Amino acid sequence: ISAVPEGITKNSMEMFALNEEVDRLEQLQSCAEGLARLENLVSLAWYMSQRNQSRQQELIEEIRQLLSLLSDEALRQRYLLRVDLTICHQLWLTSQLPEALQLAQTSLQKAQELGRHHELCDAYWISAQVLADLGQLPTSFEYLIAAKELALASGDMIRAEFFELDYACWMVMSDVAEAERRWGERYLHDNVDLPPGVVAIARNFCALVHFKHGNFGSSATYFVYAYEAALAVGLTRRAILGAINVGLRRCAENFCRARSARRCLAARRFQNGCITGQGACLVLAGASRASLDCRPCRA
Repeated sequence: ISAVPEGITKNSMEMFALNEEVDRLEQLQSCAEGLARLENLVSLAWYMSQRNQSRQQELIEEIRQLLSLLSDEALRQRYLLRVDLTICHQLWLTSQLPEALQLAQTSLQKAQELGRHHELCDAYWISAQVLADLGQLPTSFEYLIAAKELALASGDMIRAEFFELDYACWMVMSDVAEAERRWGERYLHDNVDLPPGVVAIARNFCALVHFKHGNFGSSATYFVYAYEAALAVGLTRRAILGAINVGLRRCAENFCRARSARRCLAARRFQNGCITGQGACLVLAGASRASLDCRPCRA
């Protein structure tokens, strides 16, 4: 994987947005008309990926209509690339993995051709997520590392830190001592000042480390922090997994496993169409009752 192609340029597209920023972008749409709406529409569509996919689809349809009126072909291709990545994100979240991987690879090549820094980073990242879900972890790690190196070379420190932490969380599960040696000094402290999008995955890293050491109470606490931080930036899939893990850690503390599973099922209420998260909740509930022969708990 070539992580730092020549000719890569920056643009203003950030990977995450706080809920307040999404609300602000929505309000701005009411003040703009025609092609003046495009820039914000493209950003909004991306930020809706794990927030509201019905709203996202409406935005994509409007973007396509406006792009048919745009005479600047270079700008049109730039917007189309981000739309493709947004659709790719949809496909991944709804577990259409082969289609997601194919579109991610196409977007990666297109981003290289156009010299788009953020889009190339995000194409690597989505590819890594899809490959992980397909069970191709070594290749997924290669893509995560490539994304981090590209972000570093381009001066995008927020993306670089997020991608590295994503890899670090996987490392915890296979070699917690090595993970602590490499990342513990920076991330195993609550007073570290981190960007909002990075906080969620940093707290997840802390939770996993505590769990591996048998500190189940601390682990559950950090998973709650990760859940809250993920929701604040629209990372609903990660929030769902955080909620599931809180249930699992409570089980380790001799809580009623079925009750914890039922609480995790509340994560299914997110209106984002995330099949993987819903399935994980259901699997946890079923496996919990089957393994402990628990009766259904009353609310």
